[in-house]
Amino acid sequence: MISFYHVYIAFQLAAMGLCIYTVCKITQARPSRAQVGSILFALASVIYVLGFLLEVTAADLGSVLTAVKVEYFGELFLVIGFTWFFAEFCRIALPKIIYWFEAAFSVLCIYLLFTTEENHIFYKSMAMEYSGPSPRLVLEYGVGFYLFVGYVAVMCCGAACAFLRAMKHGTRLEKRRFSWMLCALVCPWLPLAIRAAGITGGYEVSFLGVMGSAICVMNALLRCEYFDSVQLAGENALFNSNEGIVIVDTANRILYFNGRIKENFPMMKKYDRIDRYMEFDEILLGHGQRVPIKDALFDVWAEQLNEMGENQGYLIRAIDMTEHYNRLDQAEMSAHVDALTGLWDREQFKISMLDELYQNGAGTMFMMDVDNFKEINDHYGHDIGDKVLRTLGTAIRETCQKEHLCGRLGGDEFCLFLKGITDEAEIQEYAKRVAALYKEKIALLPEHVKSSMSIGAVVVNIGKHNTARDTFEQVYRNADEAMYRSKRNGKDTWQICTYRGEAEHGAETV
Repeated sequence: MISFYHVYIAFQLAAMGLCIYTVCKITQARPSRAQVGSILFALASVIYVLGFLLEVTAADLGSVLTAVKVEYFGELFLVIGFTWFFAEFCRIALPKIIYWFEAAFSVLCIYLLFTTEENHIFYKSMAMEYSGPSPRLVLEYGVGFYLFVGYVAVMCCGAACAFLRAMKHGTRLEKRRFSWMLCALVCPWLPLAIRAAGITGGYEVSFLGVMGSAICVMNALLRCEYFDSVQLAGENALFNSNEGIVIVDTANRILYFNGRIKENFPMMKKYDRIDRYMEFDEILLGHGQRVPIKDALFDVWAEQLNEMGENQGYLIRAIDMTEHYNRLDQAEMSAHVDALTGLWDREQFKISMLDELYQNGAGTMFMMDVDNFKEINDHYGHDIGDKVLRTLGTAIRETCQKEHLCGRLGGDEFCLFLKGITDEAEIQEYAKRVAALYKEKIALLPEHVKSSMSIGAVVVNIGKHNTARDTFEQVYRNADEAMYRSKRNGKDTWQICTYRGEAEHGAETV
C-alpha cells in the first residue's frame, strides 16, 4: 500500500530529476557566460535537493544532520550561481566585492552549520520527531540561520527590483523572460508560507519551491530562447577577426566586443554605452559612417538583430579601410597632378588655396611664367620647351619645401601661394629665391638655353572664414595683371599688389 511517506519521497525524487533535466537541457544549448552561470545555478539545485532527499530518508539524528550539511552546501552554491546568472541575465556588471562577500559569507555559514552542535549559533537545538507518518527533524533556529535567511531575502528583493526595472524598458520577449524569473524568485518562499500556515503538519515541502523555480527558469532560458538572444551573437563572433564586432542591446549597452575592437578602444568595457566611443545615432541614421580610429579609417555600420519578430539590439561592424581610402586619395590626387611637372593642376591648387584662406585668412599668391617662351619653343623645339617648364616646376617646388602651395595653371603659367606670409620683405625674399633658383637650374641644361621669368604677387588679407565664391578668380586676375606689368617693365621682374577686395599696386624690379 502506498503511504504518505512513499509519496513524499517520490516528490523529492521528482524535484531532483527535474533539476538534473534542467542541467541537461542547458548544456545542450550553445555555450556562453550566462550558460555557465545557469549550469552552476542548476547543479547547486541538484545538490540541495539531494541533501533534502537524504534528510527525509534518514532515521537518526546523526544522518539527518549530515544530510542538512549537504543541503546547505548546495543552497549556498545556489546563491552564488544565482548571482552570476542574474548578472548575465540582466546585463549588469556587478562589483567583484559582491562575489567575494558571498564566498566569505558561504564559508561562515558552512562553519556555523558544521559546529552547530558545539556553539548552537546556527541551530539552538535539534531533535527527531517520530510521531508522524515519517520521521522528521524538529529544529530551534539560531542567529546564524536567521542571518542566512535574511541574506537570501535581501538578494531576492534586489533581484526582483532589477527584474522589474528591466521590464520597464525591455522588449516584449524580454518582459516575458523577466516575468518567468520573478516567478522563479517567488517559488522558494511558497513552501515556507505553506509550512508556517500549518497545512503540512510541520513537514518541509521545499520540493514544491524547487520544482516551481526549475520550471520557471527553464521557461525563461529555453522557451523564451534566452540562449539564442543578442548576447549569444557576440559570444559566437570570431574574437580574433580582422573585422571589429560590437553587440549592443536596445538600450545601447555593450554586450560584446571582439579583439579587433579592444585593440582600438582599450578602455571599452562590457555594459558601457556605445555612445561613449562612437556616434552610434549617426551610424544608424547614415547606414554607415567613416570613423577615424587612432591612425586608421574604419567603415562602421549597424545591423538590426531580430528575434521572434522583435528588435533585440544591433550588430556593429567596423572594417579597417585605411589602405583602400589611401589608394582612393592617391588616385584622386593623381587626377589633379600635372603630368609634366608633378605640381597640382589649376582645380586642386584653387581648392587648396581657398581652404587655406578660409582657415587663416591671409597669404600671398605668385603668378609666374617663362619670358619669351614662344621663342624658346620655336628656336629649340617643344622637347626643350618641356624641359624648361619642368625646370621652372622644380624651382617652384624646391622654394615651397612642402610649407606652401604650388601648381601649374596651364601652358607656361605657374602659381605659388605663401601661407600666412604678407610681409613685403619676406615676399621679396621668396621672389628673389625662386627667380635665382630657376636661372641656376636653366644654366645646367645642355642646350645652353637662356631664360628668365616674370612674377606677379598679390598679398591677400581678407580675414578668416570670409572667402567668397569668386575669391580665387579675383586674386588670380590681380596676380595676372601684376605679372603682365612686370613684363611691360622689362621682364625678369616682379610686381607686388594687395588684395582686400580691390587691388592696390606697387612695383619692384629684380
